[in-house]
Amino acid sequence: MKRFYLLLLGVAVAVLGLLFANGIAKTEKSTIELKGVAHVCCADEVKSALKKVDGVKSAEVSIEKATATVEFDAEKTNVQALETAVADIGFDAGSTKAKNSHKCGEHKEGEAKHEAKSKCGGCPKASSCEGK
Repeated sequence: MKRFYLLLLGVAVAVLGLLFANGIAKTEKSTIELKGVAHVCCADEVKSALKKVDGVKSAEVSIEKATATVEFDAEKTNVQALETAVADIGFDAGSTKAKNSHKCGEHKEGEAKHEAKSKCGGCPKASSCEGK
């Protein structure tokens, strides 16, 4: 009986080890260069678009660095799909160019973050902007 429990314990440890190893192997982290994301409202739109992609575990957008850092399941999505999701809402992402330019009122690319935050009246998601 003792051998049975030891065997059962060994099998359980092996299965948990495989599950843990597979979970780590699937996860990738990528940084995507962005163009045109100059204020909080648009950064929020990019983050939201990335999080809608199946397999994305987390997404953060840096206005200052003009990048999005995304953690995702590589078996469900890839960098090209992430770039396409951003391009579909009007921003260049990595090597993927936007088909239509993002229209956002008074904002100009390269504006200082605090200036842009105070002008979010033209942004489609202005009500959610921290600076409004």
